[in-house]
Amino acid sequence: MDFLLFSFFFGSILVLFMPVYALSYKVFEIKNKRSLYGKASQQLSYCIALLAILYFFAFGLDILMHGTFYQLNVLFAEKFPQSNVDTFFYGIIGIFFFLACISFLYAKKIKHIIFPFLSCCCGFVALYFLFVWFSFFASSADISTILGNAQFFPKYFLKIIFGFDYHFISAKNYDFIFQILLATIFYSFVFLFALYLIVIFTIIVRNKMDFGRDYYTFVLQKYGKTLFFITFILLLAIAVMTVLFEPSLEKNIAHIILPFVSEKVLYIQIGIAIFPFIYLPLSMKGKKSFYTATMPMQKKSIVFILFLFDLLFMFGYFSLLVYA
Repeated sequence: MDFLLFSFFFGSILVLFMPVYALSYKVFEIKNKRSLYGKASQQLSYCIALLAILYFFAFGLDILMHGTFYQLNVLFAEKFPQSNVDTFFYGIIGIFFFLACISFLYAKKIKHIIFPFLSCCCGFVALYFLFVWFSFFASSADISTILGNAQFFPKYFLKIIFGFDYHFISAKNYDFIFQILLATIFYSFVFLFALYLIVIFTIIVRNKMDFGRDYYTFVLQKYGKTLFFITFILLLAIAVMTVLFEPSLEKNIAHIILPFVSEKVLYIQIGIAIFPFIYLPLSMKGKKSFYTATMPMQKKSIVFILFLFDLLFMFGYFSLLVYA
C-alpha cells in the first residue's frame, strides 16, 4: 500500500509539472518560428489533459466510495477545524478538472500561449495545495486508523519534500544546504519522470497522431537531450550530497544493513555510496544513444528499459534516505 500511495501522489506531482514543458515548447515556437515546437506543445497538452482527467476521476471515486484520501481529509478536518483542510483537498480535485479542460482546449481549438500559461499557473497552485495537505501528516493526528501499517508513505513526503526529521546534520548552516540538495534531487526526478511519461505517450500515439516522420525524429531527439541533461544535474546533486553527507549517514546505513548482513558491512556501505556513480553514467549513455540515433523511434525500447531502471533507482535512493 505504501508503494501505491507514493506512486499515486508522485504521479500527481509529475502531472502538475508537465504544463512547464508545454509552455516552454510554445515559447520556443514563437522564439524560433518553427511549427514543430508548436506541434510538440499541442501533443503535450493532450497528454496533460488525459492524465489530469484520470486523476480527477480517481479522486472523485475515492470521495464517492469514502476511500483512503477522503478518510484522511475528514480526519485532518476534525483535528484542525480552523485550517481549511477541505479547501485544499477539494481545491486539488477542482484544479485537476480545470487543468484537463484548458489543456484540451489548447490542444484542440485555441493555440494561443495564454492557455499553456494558465495550465502552468493551475499546476503550481495545485502543487501548493497538495504540499499544504501533505503537511498535515506531520500533525499529531492518529493516521494509523486509516493507513494501518502503511506508515512509510507519510515519511516519504515529510522527509523528502519537507526535510523533516533529519537529525544527523550537526552544523546549522548544513541544514539549508542539505534541503537545497534534497529538493534538487527530488525535482530532478520529478522532471525526469514527467518527461519519461511524455516520451512514452509520444511513442504510443505515434500512429494515432501522425504529425509526420520529421516531427517525431525532431521531438524525440529534443526529449532525449533533455532526459540526458536532467540526469546529468541529478548526478551532480547526488555527488555533492554524497561528499557532504555520506559520512553523517554512514552509521545509520550500517544500522539498516546489520539485521541482514553481519559481515563486510563496510564494503556494502562503500558499494551503496558509489552505486549512483556507476549507474547514472550508464543511464546517460543509454539516453545519448537514443537521442543521437538517426531514427530515435527505432530505439524506443531503450526508453522503456531506462524508465524502469531509473524508477527502481529513485525508489531505492529515496528509501535509503527515509530509512536512514
